[in-house]
This record gives sequence, structure tokens and C-alpha cells, in this order.
Amino acid sequence: AAFTATFAGVLSAGATITATAVDAFYNTTLLSAGLTYGPALVVTGFPSTTTAGAAGAFTLTIRNIDGSTLTSYTGTVHFRSSDPQAVLPADYTFTAADQGVHTFSATLKTAGLQFLFVADTVAPGVVGAAESMVNPAAAASVSVSGPFYTATNTSFSISVEALDAYGNIATGYTGTVHFSSSDPRAILPSSYTFTAADNGVHTFTGVKYRTKGEFQTITVTDPLFSFTDSF
Repeated sequence: AAFTATFAGVLSAGATITATAVDAFYNTTLLSAGLTYGPALVVTGFPSTTTAGAAGAFTLTIRNIDGSTLTSYTGTVHFRSSDPQAVLPADYTFTAADQGVHTFSATLKTAGLQFLFVADTVAPGVVGAAESMVNPAAAASVSVSGPFYTATNTSFSISVEALDAYGNIATGYTGTVHFSSSDPRAILPSSYTFTAADNGVHTFTGVKYRTKGEFQTITVTDPLFSFTDSF
């Protein structure tokens, strides 16, 4: 997973950020920034693995270059993420009562390796980062897709995906889907129970419309979960 970002003047425009790059950024650039600009923002407790939609608490500590906590810090921090669906903390201004440490919560929703960045809004060299592998949540719907145009009595394939609430493929889905069509003579797949090996996606072949018409539909349903979709 990769993304392009400009972050607080520290990441250059157009920079491609990967897990390796973030590790290098966190372990070397941040240390250098700390030596150059003073304190660094250290993120701890951010879950290394999480489920889409699950809130995760983490602690942000402002540290001096010698590793001690900068208890006098009263700057304002801003959060960003590689996850376009992330729910992030609002900008926060540390108070004297924080003593350089504050706990926040963030929710990631897009499956894959995602990153959290935090920076002082005034001093761009005061930054921190963390990463988390986001796994899809449980299935919340099914989606069926196939060709928009097809000829009568011509075989085609359709694909059924199980999706979580955030649009990720629900790889753990093992429900049973049933098929119906506006064409009463259509040749449809038999009911099918997803297996773990499907990883939430299955392709069905040999589907045919047999009744002429300008528009016909195929509907896939999992009645146990009230999942329905048509194309």
C-alpha cells in the first residue's frame, strides 16, 4: 500500500510513502529532526493490527532529544492519515496539566497497511508517526457485478463480493447466497456457500439470459443477513 502526501512541510510533495519508508522516516529522520529542531512527538500504544471501524487509543508524548518528557510543552498538534476514511482527533493544544503527555483515539476504516502522522502546527520539524495493519470488518452487504451488455443465450460470468460497512472485501464471509432474475427463463448459479478459501469473493460462470428484453437483472441475496444486490 502506498500513498502520496505533503505533511507539515516534512514529507516532500509527491513522495511515495511505504512501510519501509515510514520505518526509515520514523527511526532516522525524526531523530534528526529532534536534534535539529528540538522535541519530537512519540506515538505509543497505537495498535499494530486492528479491525476496520474499531477505535484505537494511543498516547502522544513530547520528548526532548535526551529522551526525557518535555513537560512544559503547550503546542498544538494536528493529525493526518493515509486512510481517507480515518476518524482522527481534532487539533489539540497541550495544557500545563498534560505534562507533555496526552491520550487520543483514532479509528481506521480502510483495509491494508495504514499510517498515522502527527505534527506540531507551528514547528514542522516536531513530528511523529505510527502504522497499523487494518483488517476488514464482518460482512455488511453483498455486491454482484457482471457485463452491462450481453446477448440472449450467451454465457457470461458474474462476480459476488461480500463487503464490510466501509467498502472493504469481507474476507471472512461464509454466508450462503441465492440467485434470482427478472428473466424467468434465465440460467442462474445454484445457491452457494462461501468458504474461507474464497476470501469474500466468488465468480460464477455459465450464466445466461434467455428472454429478450431491453433490461434484465440478476439479484443475489443472503436471507440470513438480509443482504441483497442486483445488476
